[in-house]
Amino acid sequence: MNAKITLFFGLVLLAFSAVFYAIYIDSTEAYVVTDCKTVNSCKTYNQIECKFSGLQGRQCTFYVYLMYGACGALSFVGVVMVAVSLYRIIEGPRVSALPPPLPRLGLCPKCGTMNPPTSKYCSECATKLA
Repeated sequence: MNAKITLFFGLVLLAFSAVFYAIYIDSTEAYVVTDCKTVNSCKTYNQIECKFSGLQGRQCTFYVYLMYGACGALSFVGVVMVAVSLYRIIEGPRVSALPPPLPRLGLCPKCGTMNPPTSKYCSECATKLA
């Protein structure tokens, strides 16, 4: 995929992540509840309330963690896509460090005569070339 298209989709995923996070923040409310039945046995736990969806209990908790996970996953994928595409844009096209291979020379191993690259036998001594 083209680096600029990958950058665009990465930024779109980051925007969707921000939208999901805004929905998550606006639609839920979390607070800490302390329940003390006796002086020595106090329990503290988090209470989550879904304001607009009408979900209660476990359904609300599932919704909260689903939205939280979706925000995290979209942000992670978006950041990775943006990072990879920026790296590709900055690096530019790859240039090989090695020079192109030289054409095969028909050097005779016996007499040392230079022969055309397509020769199978030496033109001086008729030795088979490698």
